[in-house]
Parts: sequence; structure tokens; C-alpha cells
Amino acid sequence: MESLQKWAEETQSHVEINALPGDFVSMSEPLMVITSSELIDEDSEIDNAQLAGFFNIDNDRTFEEDPRFGLIVLAEIAGRALSPAVNDPGTAIKVIGALERIFCQSPAATAVKDTPKIAYDRISVPKISIADMFNDAFTPIARDGASVVEVGIRLQKALYALELLDNQEMQASAHYHRELAIVRASKALNIEADLQALHTATADHQNVDEKL
Repeated sequence: MESLQKWAEETQSHVEINALPGDFVSMSEPLMVITSSELIDEDSEIDNAQLAGFFNIDNDRTFEEDPRFGLIVLAEIAGRALSPAVNDPGTAIKVIGALERIFCQSPAATAVKDTPKIAYDRISVPKISIADMFNDAFTPIARDGASVVEVGIRLQKALYALELLDNQEMQASAHYHRELAIVRASKALNIEADLQALHTATADHQNVDEKL
């Protein structure tokens, strides 16, 4: 980012990056769009190799640069634990707790009081999608754990806790996945009492909210 910012300052350009860390990029799609008042001359040339050198393009995603990758791996751990060969719902429940803590402690869950200083004013990047992050984290667990009532109950409680955070995107995503998990479970659970337990999993929390 520092090198690209310096290049943009030198060329009086603005760079709009089309991908986030972890995105798959193909040869047929532009990685960035450059707007410049200095480079519009027909005689101007852009060093594509130099620009490409500002990016790390590899075959694998990394935890350090790609927060969604971490969520995907956690969900995969839960999915393997819920497979018939392993049958370890306890690990899936621990993963749900870890995911809840991650979202609760994320910057998006904290109200921003001051406008952050813009470090790279000549670069713009896509916004990280909260909905995509929730899909990465909870869709596999809700799908693979639909027939395990104790996993479903823990998932309902975690999503309800996230639904109470002061972030509208998180609230909407948590509510959507909480309702979707109920629908999935209704197709997989054969005992009415188990399904009813999912419906009432957040009842105690809701009663506390009403009393407060």
C-alpha cells in the first residue's frame, strides 16, 4: 500500500483496486483502475510490471492478510467435527463460541467515535462485506449441524448475541442466519421436542431484554 500510494502521488493518480486480499483474480479481469491527469497523454506509458509488483499474487490465502480465510478454516474445522466419521459436536460448539467472540471483538461491532485518519488517500478498495463473512462462518455449520440439536441451540444463542450488537449489517446478517438455521433444522430433526428447543433457545435472553 505504501509503494502504491507513493506511485500514485508521483503520477498524480488515483487507484481503485477491484479485489480484496484472498479474492481469486483472473487474467480476464482488471485488478485495478487508474485515473490520472498526468498519464492521459498518448505518449505516456504505464509500467505494468511495476504496478503488478505492488501486489502479492499466489496460490494460497493467508491468515495475516485475509480475515475471511480464518473464518472459513474455523467453519471447516466444525464441518469435519460434525461428519459421521468423526461425530464430535463438542468441537463444533467450541468453534461457534470462537466465531461469536471474533465478531463481538471486531471493529465493526464497536461504534466509531472519531473519523479515522486516511493513510492512503489515493487508493480505494472494496468494502469488506459483513454478509459474506457471516456466510463464511455460519452457513457450513448450520448445514452440517442441522440434525444435531445441541449444535443448533448453541448456534441460535450465538447468532442472537450478535443480533444485539450495535451494527445494522451484523444485526441483519445474524437474524437472517438464525432464521435460516431454524429452517435447515426443521428439515433434519425428526423429534418435535428438539425443534421446539431451537425455537426457545433464545427465550431466556429475550426475557432478560424485556425486563431490562
